[in-house]
Amino acid sequence: MLLIIAVSMTSCYRLTYSVGEGAKTGYTVKMKNHYLLDGLIKIHTSDPQKMAGGAKNYDVSIKHSFLDELLAFLTSGIYTPTTTTVRIMNDYQQQPRRQQYRQPQRPRQQIDTDDYDEQVPTQMSDLKSPSNIQVSGWYYKRSSNGSVAKIPVSLTVQERETGDDYPQYLILSINGKDQNQTIVASRNKDTGMYIFNWGNTLIRFYME
Repeated sequence: MLLIIAVSMTSCYRLTYSVGEGAKTGYTVKMKNHYLLDGLIKIHTSDPQKMAGGAKNYDVSIKHSFLDELLAFLTSGIYTPTTTTVRIMNDYQQQPRRQQYRQPQRPRQQIDTDDYDEQVPTQMSDLKSPSNIQVSGWYYKRSSNGSVAKIPVSLTVQERETGDDYPQYLILSINGKDQNQTIVASRNKDTGMYIFNWGNTLIRFYME
């Protein structure tokens, strides 16, 4: 839709029109048009379509600004510029909102956590035995499709003196990689399982 409205006055010139739906709000781009001899000779004019940058909805206004009229007055009509103003609708206003699609989430598989109680390891005394013990442990890992897998790990541990009915074990290496920080596994008295946190992973193992 192209709407052209021309308004003429004795002392000024103004031309306005809209392209597409126009632009009630948005940002503006201005450019000068250069004429000589009261507009009889065209030196350079702006292109509103290029000024709009490919937008589909914008308003165009071509008129003599105050500065344009002052320059024409000072040059006695030899130099008579005009100003083109293009108001462009913002991109987010031109594009219809898309309805956001949310993929339905699969129900989480419940992991039985009744087989252990999280315990905070207490400070241990010296090693009870200097011998290293190789044991097999495991942890649970949830995949992207929601299933849970039991991942085996290989552990090297040393028994520590605890002063209670059950020893606790110092974790020396996990999958052959030495641990740079002290990690102590605590025993669950109900299940006999030893547990410890490795980063964000809870690892379990049994001792015969």
